[in-house]
Amino acid sequence: GLDLRLRQISSALVTPILSQVGERRVVITQAGILAGISWSMLPGFRGHPLSVASTASSWLQTHGLDSPVSLGFVAGPEVARAVEEVELAASFWTNATVLTHERATTNAVKELAAQADVLHISAHGRHSAENPLFAGVLLADGPLFGYDLDRLAAVPAVVILSACEVGRSTQRWAEESLGMVNSWLHAGAKCVIASPAAVADDEACEVLSTVHQLMASGRAPAVALAEATRDRPTTFMAFGAGW
Repeated sequence: GLDLRLRQISSALVTPILSQVGERRVVITQAGILAGISWSMLPGFRGHPLSVASTASSWLQTHGLDSPVSLGFVAGPEVARAVEEVELAASFWTNATVLTHERATTNAVKELAAQADVLHISAHGRHSAENPLFAGVLLADGPLFGYDLDRLAAVPAVVILSACEVGRSTQRWAEESLGMVNSWLHAGAKCVIASPAAVADDEACEVLSTVHQLMASGRAPAVALAEATRDRPTTFMAFGAGW
């Protein structure tokens, strides 16, 4: 049933423009009901580099990412492969800080976010449709909420959220989108990789470690994500400036 619905949506929204897109990268500005679509899952876009931006003007102002120098990796509690995921992903970089177990506290992550060019958090996530700024990820001493992010001293250029649902957003007046991804982008991050749906531990670990391997070799986040999922559909998407 899911495959059928994905094909129907892809046929309506993607197929008509594929001949014009060719091999070029795609930037999607979504609003209203389209904000719930996992674009990376649509057959026409699988393996195709794409970024989801709030507006075209915001993408133009922020696109283009420098090569990262410092990286931070965080594993939250009770996620089966979280520690394995962050340690494997960190192994592809030479200047990486890894926080696991009791060291992965909210204050420690806030401090790490202010120092890192790339921040990767593997944790349980939750989107709150009623109060979108209470969307967050669970760390060792409690959740890090979206509303916490505007109080950070600095934010990474790239944030990777290996967690369920935190790529979702809730629409407000004038079709403003609110959620964890939007909170990171509003705080100053240029690109956020996240999923609007539930994510299996195996998928997160294997896909995102490959993304880091490709990023370490020089690929931009959206390009690395597309290459890592060319033969494996995923709900992870790049939001903001993916290259």
